[in-house]
Amino acid sequence: MLNSNLKIQLKTYLEKIVQPIGVIASIDDIDKYRELQSIPQEIVLLSERNYTD
Repeated sequence: MLNSNLKIQLKTYLEKIVQPIGVIASIDDIDKYRELQSIPQEIVLLSERNYTD
């Protein structure tokens, strides 16, 4: 869902983060919101320092 340009920009910012951060999405059961569900997952995958519970 994120375009290539935005992914490159986000990756640059994520490389500068020194503390673990959390990405939380509150998704309703509406189709459009379910489409947006992939965005936090894409952001997490862009980071080389993936932290999962």
